[in-house]
Amino acid sequence: MSNRSIRRGDPCVLVIFGGAGDLTKRKLAPSLYNLARAGLLNERFAVIGVAMNELGDDEFRQSMTEAVQQFGSGFEATLWEPMRRNIRYVQGRFDDPAVYAQLGTRL
Repeated sequence: MSNRSIRRGDPCVLVIFGGAGDLTKRKLAPSLYNLARAGLLNERFAVIGVAMNELGDDEFRQSMTEAVQQFGSGFEATLWEPMRRNIRYVQGRFDDPAVYAQLGTRL
């Protein structure tokens, strides 16, 4: 085991292609919550989900919240809420250049 201290990550945006899918719900969302719970995510960490499902930001946030509650452990709403506010969604097909323009605007 190393003597190095673990430090909080730098500010960043995680783009999840297939953000409305099963992998995101079962694995990625709960893992991100666990990183936040461990104090490893910067307060300026954000997530943008990209998928074909017709969702808005609020619907995607709700989906991520439900995923963390269902598949995560030890859910605390007060811990999740700051992270939840930094979740966004872009709807479209991956082969559509307009999706990347919209993503660029969001970033």
